[in-house]
Amino acid sequence: MANIDAYIKRIRFLTKDFKKKNLLIVDENGDQDYENTDEEIKMAIDYIFDTCETTPPLVVKQALDKWYRYDFFTIGVIACLLDSNALLGIRNTMPISDGGQEINDTFKAGPYSTQAANMKIEFREKLKEYKIHYNLSNFAWCGTSDYYDDFFSIYGYRY
Repeated sequence: MANIDAYIKRIRFLTKDFKKKNLLIVDENGDQDYENTDEEIKMAIDYIFDTCETTPPLVVKQALDKWYRYDFFTIGVIACLLDSNALLGIRNTMPISDGGQEINDTFKAGPYSTQAANMKIEFREKLKEYKIHYNLSNFAWCGTSDYYDDFFSIYGYRY
């Protein structure tokens, strides 16, 4: 999937971020709106892209559209968006209580934070698994050395 707009649509589908379904999110005119703008989704994609490339054990440089095909990448993007929305919810919430039951029909920070934390764990684990697989499949046979007699591949065969 090389098209960023198509990937944004996939993120909207997976997060159910559609104007008609966001009953509690309205724009300045009172119309239903998206929870995340396209620009916010692009920033989350960029953040996860950088994270995937630079997280140890090794740096993997590949085009953004190659990362799209991995479910852990999408999980990371969604976790980033949920975390961002949780922070916004915390910042813009002022609970009101009359001493009894507290009611706030727009507070989503708790559930969003919990879901984001769970997805981050899954993202990190799957990214680590991918990098180990990438390492073994691309560097398993190191090659030969004309200068050193004790050069071994990962499997211990002398060249």
